[in-house]
Amino acid sequence: MGGSQNGREEASQTRVVFAMPTDVKAILSLIALAVAVAFAFWETATGNDHLFWLVVGFGIFAVVAMWVFPEAVGKKGAGKAG
Repeated sequence: MGGSQNGREEASQTRVVFAMPTDVKAILSLIALAVAVAFAFWETATGNDHLFWLVVGFGIFAVVAMWVFPEAVGKKGAGKAG
């Protein structure tokens, strides 16, 4: 009886959570900021000066959210009917 209890404890403790590597997240952050700045300048060039800071702010928000909030990981079999 004691052996099966230990097996369950070991199985629950060895769960591996895969997260995005930090270097990939940093590169993605730089790309997101570059795209936001480029889009903000494009908005200015097309006569929408009032959207410049909105676009830059949204880019910064997206990067901060990527670093602060964890990745969504679905439960095993959550999408299956039954």
